[in-house]
Formats: sequence, C-alpha cells, structure tokens
Amino acid sequence: MKKLKLTVAFEDGDYVVFAKLHYDRAPNLIAAIEKVVPFSNPVRHARICESEWMLSTPYFAVEDENFSYPDPGDISLHRAGPHFCGWYERISPIGTTDIFASVAPEDLEEYRKKMGRTWEHPGAKMTVDIVEVEA
Repeated sequence: MKKLKLTVAFEDGDYVVFAKLHYDRAPNLIAAIEKVVPFSNPVRHARICESEWMLSTPYFAVEDENFSYPDPGDISLHRAGPHFCGWYERISPIGTTDIFASVAPEDLEEYRKKMGRTWEHPGAKMTVDIVEVEA
C-alpha cells in the first residue's frame, strides 16, 4: 500500500509521519503528486486558519476533485501557490480545499505536538514522498 510520507527536519531530530492517500476521492491529484515527489522545502505555519502548516510544492496541473472542509490530520493542495496544507487540530476553515491524504487517528496526538512546533521553528525543511509500506 502506498502512503504519503512527510519528514520534517527539526534541529533536534527528524519527525516522520505517514498519511493515507485517498485514491478513491482524489486519484488524478495523487497521480500528479506522484510525478513530482520526492521534493523538499521549508515548512511554514499558517495562522490564518489557526493550526495549519503550509509547504510550497512544484507546479503541476490537475483538475479539482475532492473539495471539502478539512478535519484534523487532513492534507490538501491549495492551488494558489501552489502549496500543501495540513491541519493538526480542529479549525474554523475559511473554505473548502482539495483533500488527498489524512494522518491516521492514532497518530494525531504526536502529529499535533510535532507540527505545532512549526510556529516556533519556522523554516524547518519538510520532505514529501509517496512510498510503499506494509498494510
């Protein structure tokens, strides 16, 4: 099974989290992402929607597929940028977004702790990949 792999290089060590890819809801978006991974950029914290991180992506063209309001753990593509967005706590969203992956519920507590650090540690490098993992 393929999963999205996010690796954040904090100064005190790397944090790695895997997210389920929603092939059933965003197959074309995921196919486009598979063509540009792996890539790395500085991760930024977004205070517009509260508990959100943002990461610039390489440009790729794809049609809209899965616009909905995000929940904690959801990861989406925001086309104005373009960049990925990830939410680690419940928020009051300003709109829908194209969700393509989600962190597992059992990983959310650690994800919340680690990704919340992007506010305190701006510019940490995040590497994005899609990898094969055992089910």
